[in-house]
Amino acid sequence: MSKHIDDQGRFQSDKYLNLPPDRIRLNFADPLVWPALAALAANYRSVDPAFADDIEQRLRTVRDEVGP
Repeated sequence: MSKHIDDQGRFQSDKYLNLPPDRIRLNFADPLVWPALAALAANYRSVDPAFADDIEQRLRTVRDEVGP
C-alpha cells in the first residue's frame, strides 16, 4: 500500500486530513494544477458550460496575478 492509499484502496490526502477519501484539493494559485483545471473545464463544458467558463475565466486572471 502506498502513502496515499488507505486499506480500502481509496486515495486519502495526507495534507488535508479533513477531506473524505477519493477527494483532492486544487489551488488556483498553484501553476502546477493549471493544466488539470483547464482539463476539468474542458471535460465539464458539455455538462455545465457556466462552470467551465468560470474555471477558464479564473485561470486567465490568476495567471496575470501569479505570473508565468
